[in-house]
Amino acid sequence: MSLDEGAPLDGTNRFPGLPESAGNGSHPPTDDNLKAGCADLKAGCARLFRRREEKYDVGLASAAFLREEIARRLPLFEYNPGHAFTHVTTIYFDTRDRHFFNEAVRNHNHSLRIRVKEYYYAVDSSERREYLTSPFCFVELKETIDRAVVKRRFAFPKADLIRLFRREEVWPILLRISPPHEAGPMHDIYCEFRKFISSYPVEATSIVHYRRVVYQKMEDDLRITFDDQLAVYPPVSDLYEHAKALTPDVLGKPVRKTDRVILEIKCAGEHPEWLRRALQYHSSKRLSKFTTSIRFLLDEQSGREAALRSPPVPGEDDTTLSTEFLR
Repeated sequence: MSLDEGAPLDGTNRFPGLPESAGNGSHPPTDDNLKAGCADLKAGCARLFRRREEKYDVGLASAAFLREEIARRLPLFEYNPGHAFTHVTTIYFDTRDRHFFNEAVRNHNHSLRIRVKEYYYAVDSSERREYLTSPFCFVELKETIDRAVVKRRFAFPKADLIRLFRREEVWPILLRISPPHEAGPMHDIYCEFRKFISSYPVEATSIVHYRRVVYQKMEDDLRITFDDQLAVYPPVSDLYEHAKALTPDVLGKPVRKTDRVILEIKCAGEHPEWLRRALQYHSSKRLSKFTTSIRFLLDEQSGREAALRSPPVPGEDDTTLSTEFLR
């Protein structure tokens, strides 16, 4: 079973790993929880994606209209039944001299991101918002060539993530949570990841949180997502050493957040006619949560308040989100 956006790891619609409750931080998983999570991961850990992606920066009203149109053609996909929205926290990694950020800004036709993603679900209680979380995250290398994307990823225990980025040998951990038939592909992706972090000593650079809703029939055919409630946070150097999930409660006050919505279309071929008609008044853009988050953090650090009040108008190939609604 494929892994994508918190997809089930055991052939069911269950969230990966045994969910645990998280409020202002998460309760540590028990040994039984971790064993259950590893059992789920036995069904599939590594994944290589090759597909074309297009992104649209739209307002709330346009997003509501497009969701209604798309819902007529594609079913709402719930990874965890009863939870239409998946919350996503992404940690981006870069070198201290911002090698990957600078490459992405200079070269619109090619970029590479090193990131870690975790997925969780909001559960509103009478006292406070809590989250269903997992002890696992997903480590990714995402390479964009023109508008095609190659993404390599593997699941990994959050508790051991800092060891991975310290360049310790953690293959035995991956081997323990991987099914035997995936050991070969998993090792290839792991070695490629190790090659990058050995050549480029990266550290956590920025964090982005958003809420996602997914429409799809077959994941590899056509997949449409809407990301809203986007917020940018400074990096957390200790990763998951003191928090079992990096929820908004744990991350604190964002540096910037936006009312804009990112519509993302992932498909292997051409868009169907009904989708082209729905998007006829919208233009795709080279949007990047990675470069946007770094730009806002750099502005915050340098105190360029004037730049934040009067940002440049993004060009066709600008990777920054529209900033008129950022606050």
